[in-house]
Amino acid sequence: MAHSLMAADIALAFERSARSRQGHKLLDWESYEQTSGRLHGSPVLPDARLVYTTQAWRLDAYLEVDLATEGTRFYTAKIRRYVDLYRSGAWRSNLPTWPAVLTITPTEHRATALRVAAESVLAFHAEWVARATKFAFGFLDDLVGQSGPLGAIWQVAGREGLQRLIPEDVVTASTGGPHGNDGGAKD
Repeated sequence: MAHSLMAADIALAFERSARSRQGHKLLDWESYEQTSGRLHGSPVLPDARLVYTTQAWRLDAYLEVDLATEGTRFYTAKIRRYVDLYRSGAWRSNLPTWPAVLTITPTEHRATALRVAAESVLAFHAEWVARATKFAFGFLDDLVGQSGPLGAIWQVAGREGLQRLIPEDVVTASTGGPHGNDGGAKD
């Protein structure tokens, strides 16, 4: 039940963000059951998938809800499965672009531990894999807090400091601009 409630809090945070900004929309939210059908027997089973759009940007993301009940070794295996799926290319028949993988945790300390675990996995893969995939980690209080999911609250594997999912100028712009997708390559 705690897992489902946390997932609902996350969905509501993205929806509040979209409703509070002109031109933003939580275009799609797929639950675990809906998302798993898209991956046709893949060992990757995200807790949800979302598509968030602005007039100038599109964020596709898989969501992992982490309650800190498993060790980092378990999470490392999950990251390996994501990397294997990315490298296989099997996702291309069902998704327009490789999504970012967003992991939300109950504490900042846990988010940091999982980011470090993801970086250890990515270090063993070709540089292009690390560049083409985005693993971001945040904790629930920041996500539902004043900055919301579009604030500089995310620890991103391979990057220093806190990051945004969408560039600040795109978040605050109410019209046009360059199109992009931070779930993978830019348009």
